[in-house]
Amino acid sequence: MDKRKSKVLQFVVETYVARPEPVGSRTIARELPLGLSPATIRNEMADLEEQGYLVSPHHSAGRIPSDRGYRFYVDYLMEKARPAPGEALLIRRAYERKVLEAEWVVRQAARLISEITNYASLVIGPNCLPGVCRGLKVVPLEAGRALLVVFGDHGFLESRRIEVPADLSEDNLKEVGRLLSDRLYGHTFVQIQRHLLADLYRQLRECRDVLDVCLSALEGMSLEEERPYVVGADKILGQPEFQDVGKAKEILEFLAGDELVAELFGADVPATAAITMSIGGENLFPEIRECALVSTGCLVGMGGGAWKLVVLGPKRMAYQKVVATLEYIHEQMRSVLGA
Repeated sequence: MDKRKSKVLQFVVETYVARPEPVGSRTIARELPLGLSPATIRNEMADLEEQGYLVSPHHSAGRIPSDRGYRFYVDYLMEKARPAPGEALLIRRAYERKVLEAEWVVRQAARLISEITNYASLVIGPNCLPGVCRGLKVVPLEAGRALLVVFGDHGFLESRRIEVPADLSEDNLKEVGRLLSDRLYGHTFVQIQRHLLADLYRQLRECRDVLDVCLSALEGMSLEEERPYVVGADKILGQPEFQDVGKAKEILEFLAGDELVAELFGADVPATAAITMSIGGENLFPEIRECALVSTGCLVGMGGGAWKLVVLGPKRMAYQKVVATLEYIHEQMRSVLGA
């Protein structure tokens, strides 16, 4: 790709990331100092579209990046960056406390990543289930199916698809979620599994059928199971691309399934801070082909095990900021844990 087309593609990607609207030739001519007319830029954009780097939405004369365009950008055009001073300070302060517990350090990383990037962050690693329940919801999906969503420490998200009586209304399901959340809030998952289930069943007998499946799912959340620790799922669902309820449900259901672990933790975790990305159609599963995944491996502490830090966001992701954040947090984790 020649220099002029590269500049146009870089501008389109970075402008679309900042403002989720198709980018037109007049905008490029006005804001990109190439000294080219809108007509010349239109020709360059047409060539980029023909080569598969840009696409033209039906409702607009402007263009947006394709999966191939994003990939070319992150591989060849994206400049190396460091976190902004305030963000770097936030990360350093979080790790001033010299904690030697690997799991705490990794959970802290997930919280910081989500807070700084404004996307969802995930940790895949041993024994990710947190200790205390901070909330629960039952999300109706369709007749006879719902999603049980459990929130824990630091915004952890554990989800399970459940079968429910088909004649239960959405209001009934949501009420069950509210009642369960009230009863379980502040209790450890060990307490819930060992002591509270029978009491809940007696107290909420009027919702016996749906309680059976909810409580069965809670019992099945093994403390030793290798599952994702998710922070900021609400942030990815707040992106313009996922305002459609159907797309939002697809992502929530995917987060509830074992396929996520299979894709994100299927390969060996590198000991270095190597960054890997999968963009759009590069993702194995159709539920996240409108998303981008950016990840890094992390071996923490002596015998601390292998973990993977992942950012999940739209394809229109601020890749430069995400990579800079992951790399800097990885540096701080290694410093604290001596990995």
